[in-house]
Amino acid sequence: MMKPFMSIAGLILDYPTQPHEKTARVTPTRDVFTVAHMGVPQMNAENWSLEIGGLVDTPRTLDFAALKALPKRVIESVHKCAGDPLDATLPTRQVTNVQWAGADLRDVLARAGVRDSARYVWASGADHGVLGDGGHTVAIAEYQKDIPLTRIAEGNVLIAYEMNGEALGVAHGYPARLIVPGYYGTNSVKWLTRLELAEARAASVFTTFFYNDPAPMNGDPEARRPVWRLAAESLITAPAAQAVLRVGIAVEIWGWAWSGGELRGVDISSDGGMNWSAALLEDADASRRHAWRRFSYSWTPANPGNYEFVSRAADGDGAQPMNGARNAVHRVGITVR
Repeated sequence: MMKPFMSIAGLILDYPTQPHEKTARVTPTRDVFTVAHMGVPQMNAENWSLEIGGLVDTPRTLDFAALKALPKRVIESVHKCAGDPLDATLPTRQVTNVQWAGADLRDVLARAGVRDSARYVWASGADHGVLGDGGHTVAIAEYQKDIPLTRIAEGNVLIAYEMNGEALGVAHGYPARLIVPGYYGTNSVKWLTRLELAEARAASVFTTFFYNDPAPMNGDPEARRPVWRLAAESLITAPAAQAVLRVGIAVEIWGWAWSGGELRGVDISSDGGMNWSAALLEDADASRRHAWRRFSYSWTPANPGNYEFVSRAADGDGAQPMNGARNAVHRVGITVR
């Protein structure tokens, strides 16, 4: 579980399931994790509105009825917690696969007329509060993230108002939130209230400090990069940790794999990562290109003892690291008798 990274009145971290419990292809809403940095604002659809401004030809304000009148898109996608916002080395394994419905942000922005100079969308939510570390506190007027327009131009970024076929729950962003498939959940701003088109990145603490990974470049050791696209990752669902298996009896090692890019494959090790075998990865489905994919591998233990299963997914950027990263390989220890 992610450690509390600061003292915040109203901080909510709710991680309801462990890896072996993530058996459903579409995660039931009750099992979807909740992270609220500054509490949960109380809002209602009747007086909700979304402002769209900045580098647009026609600033607009949408009410909830106008949002729902737009063409409805339904998307199934991985929803993954980025983990500790100050430490990129800690994997949390907090991931779900959810069906979202709402309006495509690309279509919404097209109606406002995005200017050629715009490069980013700044998305703001209604949640606000005080962040602190015990010795220093800062008041935050709103939770704000930014997204490059190049991602929005690809489509399937939603202003979502439904989750698994029902209205968003209060803790999940009711009445409307952003959903950015292929990006970590921190970018999917809840309780959405404003979108601003801009030429540069936003100056929010959540874009300049939290959720920024070290990326030394051009001689600058302090350079950082935003936590946007999902890295290749996999999760072993079965067998569960500490399971007891029997010599000579085949067992299916299976789980889920995902990436913000093109998933290339998944390898399985039964000896802690010394030797690897290719798992069977289900075919990509164009209608579910943002969803996780099932992998499996049949293993028959020949001898009693303790074993460690490891799953390692790979995409165009390479394979999961063995340790020291938010997408480090998943390890499951079992016993054979």
